[in-house]
Amino acid sequence: MAETATGLWAARWRIRNRLDSLTLFWKVVIGNSLIMASGAVVGTWVTKTMLEQSNFTVATMLVMLGISFSMVVNYAIMRAAFKPLNAIQRTVDEVSHGNTRARVPKTERTDPDIDRLASTMNMMLARLEQDATTIAHHRRQIQVMSGQVLTAQEEERRRIARELHDETSQALNALLLSLEMAAETVPDPANPARQRLDASKQLATQTLDGIHKLAFDLRPTILDDLGLVASVRWYAKRQAQTYGFSIDVCVDGAEDRRLASQTEVALFRVIQEGLTNVAKHACAKLARVTLALGAGEVRVTVEDDGAGFDPAQVNSDRLGLFGIHERAALLGGSFHVDSTRGSGTRLTVVVPALPGGES
Repeated sequence: MAETATGLWAARWRIRNRLDSLTLFWKVVIGNSLIMASGAVVGTWVTKTMLEQSNFTVATMLVMLGISFSMVVNYAIMRAAFKPLNAIQRTVDEVSHGNTRARVPKTERTDPDIDRLASTMNMMLARLEQDATTIAHHRRQIQVMSGQVLTAQEEERRRIARELHDETSQALNALLLSLEMAAETVPDPANPARQRLDASKQLATQTLDGIHKLAFDLRPTILDDLGLVASVRWYAKRQAQTYGFSIDVCVDGAEDRRLASQTEVALFRVIQEGLTNVAKHACAKLARVTLALGAGEVRVTVEDDGAGFDPAQVNSDRLGLFGIHERAALLGGSFHVDSTRGSGTRLTVVVPALPGGES
């Protein structure tokens, strides 16, 4: 008796393994074929029996019961056949929510085609995770290199500005002094030699002013000496005089507050680039620079009443916007541009507020 039960159990186990090894297509075909065959046999028998007994009501009820039973059995078979796909669907949902480490779990009994599909999907997810890790690593390397490039650029600007201020400016001042001394030896203003000396003196003065402006654009000494707010006010005043539009500077916080040197330089460059864009492209009558010096963050806003533009039609890799974005990212901040044609432009940068002396 025990041997018979064991043999039946082993036979059922072999049959189940063979059914599990079938593909999804054949599982569906066999299941529906069994349902259709069973329904046909039972329905024929019931119809023949009921017709012989002339009991149409009972026949109708039995037919409906058979249809319902067939639907339930078909649902159970289809659910069992498609059950391996649920694991793939759950994995897809996890990946879509950002879990790149999700994988399709392995089961002991599964459809061969679905098993190949799961293996292929796991392989693609592994490659995707590897590529994402590589991209993130390269992005960090690029960001570090970008920071090094910007730092080297600022140091080179500082060196050139110092040389222009210390050497070139001193040479031009010496030239101006020599021209003034030479002009004193020719007291007659109508003398051609005196006129040439006066013209040379004027040219030397204009050149000296240009050198001072160039040195300030390269690296404003006022930024190192007096801080961000004073530098922005000075630069806004100069830009307004140069390009002929009004620039308001609004400060929310202590104006004499000093931030980390790297933060002050980056924010000054952001404002410089923003006002340069206003002067060259916006055709604005009024621009406003707002500095909100909070306890935990600094918010810089440059806005104008100019022509505006469609951000979707402007390349995000434009050198000016890219530079602003990189400076904000290097400081752990954010950068946003809001603009509409005919309604002006607003540029906003938010960075952490590191106190002076930190970087």
